[in-house]
Amino acid sequence: MPKRSIAVLSLTLVAGVLQSSSVKAFSAPHSLSVSRAIVHPRQESAPFPRRINNRLWEKTNDEEDTSSPLSTPSENNNVDAIPLTTDDASSIAAGGTQSGNNLPSYRELFVFTATTILIWISEPLLSLVDTTVVGLTQRNAVVQVAALGPATTLIDSLQYLTYFLAMATTTEVAKYLALKDYRKLQQVTSQILGVAGVLGLLITATIWGFGYPLLKTMIGTSQSPELVGLAARYCWIRASVAPLAIMGFVAETNCLANVDTKTPALAVLSASIINIVGDVALSVWGMQGAAVATALATVASTTIMLRRVKKRKEMWRQMELGETTNGDAASMMNGNAGISAVVEGSPTLNVSVNGALEKEYAELEEIVPKSKKTKDGEEIPFLSLPDRASFIELLKLSGPMFFVMLGKIACYSAMSIRATDFGVVNLAAHSIMMRVFFFFTCFGDSLSQATQSFLPKALYPKPIAKDLRKMLKRFFVFSTCVGLFISQSSSWVLSNLGSYLTNDKLVVTTIAKHTKLLSLSLLLHPFIMLTEGTLTATRDFANMISSYTVTMIMHFTLLGFTCSSFQDIWKVLFLFQGTRLTLFGARVLSKVVRKPKDALPQSA
Repeated sequence: MPKRSIAVLSLTLVAGVLQSSSVKAFSAPHSLSVSRAIVHPRQESAPFPRRINNRLWEKTNDEEDTSSPLSTPSENNNVDAIPLTTDDASSIAAGGTQSGNNLPSYRELFVFTATTILIWISEPLLSLVDTTVVGLTQRNAVVQVAALGPATTLIDSLQYLTYFLAMATTTEVAKYLALKDYRKLQQVTSQILGVAGVLGLLITATIWGFGYPLLKTMIGTSQSPELVGLAARYCWIRASVAPLAIMGFVAETNCLANVDTKTPALAVLSASIINIVGDVALSVWGMQGAAVATALATVASTTIMLRRVKKRKEMWRQMELGETTNGDAASMMNGNAGISAVVEGSPTLNVSVNGALEKEYAELEEIVPKSKKTKDGEEIPFLSLPDRASFIELLKLSGPMFFVMLGKIACYSAMSIRATDFGVVNLAAHSIMMRVFFFFTCFGDSLSQATQSFLPKALYPKPIAKDLRKMLKRFFVFSTCVGLFISQSSSWVLSNLGSYLTNDKLVVTTIAKHTKLLSLSLLLHPFIMLTEGTLTATRDFANMISSYTVTMIMHFTLLGFTCSSFQDIWKVLFLFQGTRLTLFGARVLSKVVRKPKDALPQSA
C-alpha cells in the first residue's frame, strides 16, 4: 500500500474514533470497534483538527448539555487539535457526561471539614499550652501571663488582618482548577505568595519599629514597665517570622482549595510537636522561650506546606507545557483509553499497531500534539509580585473580603465593649461565652471553606444546574447535622462544665442562665457560612458588601440603643446571625438555585 494511502487511513481512523466517542459514548459500550469509527463522507474535505473541533463543540438542544464543561478552552490554553481535558476524556471513555462527577460524597465532606476544623482549632489550643507552661514554670508567672494577653493580641491581630489573601487564594485557585487553566494557577499562586511575603515584612517592620509604643498604649501607663517590656520582646520574636506566617496562611488555603487536607494536617502536627517540646525545653526563658517555640513551629509548618505548593506548581507547569512523546500518538490509536492517556500525560507505549502505521506517527505528532507544545509565556518564578493589571484584579477580589472580615471583627468587638457596662461578673461571663462561641464557630467556618473548594467544579467554565443544586443540597444536609451538633454541644458545655472554666460561682450561674441564646446563634452559624461561602464562590461581592453594611448598621444601632441588660447583648447576636442568614439565603436561593446559569457575573 502506498505511503500516502497509509497516512490517509491512519488519519481517518484517529478522527473517527474521536468523533464517535464524543457523541456516542453516552450510550455506547466502553470499547469502540474500528467498524464504528468511519468518518462521514461530508466531513472528508475538512482538515483533521477542524473535524474534531467542530464535532466536540457541537451543541445539543438539551439544556443541561449546553452548560456542560465540554466548551472552548480558556484563552491561555491554546489547544486547537484536541480540546479535551483530563476529566473530559475520562468522562467520554466512561460512557457518560461529566455532570455528577463533581459532587463530593458525604464522606468526603466529613473528612474535609473535620481535617479543616482540626487545623483551625490547633492554634488556640497551642496558645493555651503556651500560657499553661509559662504559668506553671515562672516565678513571676502572674506578670508574664498578664503580658501574654496584649502581646498575642497585637501580633495575632496584625497577622489576621492579612487573612483576606488566604481567602482570595481559595477563590482564585478553585476557579482556575475548575477551568484547568494551569498558567493562571501558577501566576495566581506566585503573585499571592509574593504579596504575602511583602505584607509579612510590613508587619515585621511595624512590630520592630512601633511595637513598644503600641503595647504601652494597650497596657496603659499605670501598669508595670516590666509588663510592657516582656510583651514587646515576645512580639519582636514572633514578628521575625511574620513573612513566613502570612505565606503559611496562603499555602494552607492553596492546599485546601486543591482538596489536599493531608499536607496542612501534617504541617499542623509537626508544628504542634515542635511548639510543645519547645515550650518545655525553653521554659527557662519564660515568655521569650514560648515565643521562640512558636516561631520555630511557624517555620516548620510553613516550610512543609510551601514545599508541597512548589511541587504542585511544577506539576502545573508540566501540564501547561503538555509534553508529549511519539507514544502519545500510538496510544491515541488504541481508542478511548488512548485518549485519556494522552490527555493525562501517561501514554500507553506498548501498543500493538500495524508496522506500516508506525511509520506515520511522526506525521501524526506534527498534526496532533504540536499545538500542546506551543505555549506562550516563560516559566513563572515561585515568588513574584503582580503587575498593575493583576494587582487591580487582586484588589477587586480581596478588597470585599477585607471589608467583610473587618465587619465581623467590628461587630464582635462592639459586643465586648457593650458588655463592660454591666459589671465585672457579666463581663467575665461574656468573655468565657465568647471564647466557647468562637471555638464552635470553627465547625461552621469549615463549611465555608468546603463550599469555596468544591462548588467551583460545578460553576466553571459554565454553571451546571443539576450539579449545583445537588451539591448545595448535600451541603445543606451536612450543615443541618453540624448545626445541631455544635448547638447541643455548646449548650451542654456551658450548662455542665462552667465550673471547669471558672471558679467563680456567680460567673458560672450567669453563663448557665444565658446559654440558650448562644446555642441558638450557633445553630444558625453553619447555614450562614454555607450561604456566605456560596456567594464568595460565585463572586457576588457587591451583594456581600451591601448585606454586611445593612447588618452592621442594625447591629450597632441595637447595641447602642436597645441593650438595657446583659441578656440583650446575646439577643442582638442572635439577630445578627438571623439577619445574615436571611440576606445571604435569599440571594443564594434567587440567584444560584433558581437561576444557576446566572450564578456567575459576566466578568468571572
